[in-house]
Amino acid sequence: MHPSQRAWPTVTRRTLLAAGTSGLLAACAGAGSTAGVAAPSDRLGRVIPVAARRIRPSINGVTLDGRELDTRSWRGAPVVVNFWGSWCAPCREEAPQLRAVALATLPLGVHFVGIDMLDDPAAGKAFMEDFKLPYPSIRDDDGVIETRFGAAVPRAVPTTHVLDAEGRVAVQFLGKITVAGLQPTVLQVLSETNPRLGPASSAPVGSRSPASPGATGSGR
Repeated sequence: MHPSQRAWPTVTRRTLLAAGTSGLLAACAGAGSTAGVAAPSDRLGRVIPVAARRIRPSINGVTLDGRELDTRSWRGAPVVVNFWGSWCAPCREEAPQLRAVALATLPLGVHFVGIDMLDDPAAGKAFMEDFKLPYPSIRDDDGVIETRFGAAVPRAVPTTHVLDAEGRVAVQFLGKITVAGLQPTVLQVLSETNPRLGPASSAPVGSRSPASPGATGSGR
């Protein structure tokens, strides 16, 4: 079954509001939003200058497949952190875009992790499997991980952050990401520690010829 045809479970407005997540609800209602639209800061979607990077969030927990994960073990390489929920329509719309960027940049040493918000465990696993996302996701039912990213970006899903090699927030996106918006910024952050792997080192997956390495893949 194609992911778009699945009868995904929903989280009711009452449930979200009771959990203090009206911001999450508002963001997912805006299915037409894109990264940087209605942004509270002109830095959204842009690489923050190194000297201005202040937030170094701790990201650790149990993944949807039951493993312990602490992203401090990934220091020395960029990390893309995507907040999502299987109940969120824009999250489903952006999932193929995230997969494309991951397939293009994982071989370059970039890491990805999803943060699954307020989700049924089975629904979260099905989301990851159906969209063939080639990276792990951590459950964050109480929103603890989310609060570690500071108040610069409203509580919302989907939201995507790119951490630099030292674990500091280097880029923040509010709303759905696209390959064209996310991949160049990931490569720019990667080039800070490896200049050879700058934006010119990897084209969006969809633009490659069938014979190009990394053009297709089933994920890890």
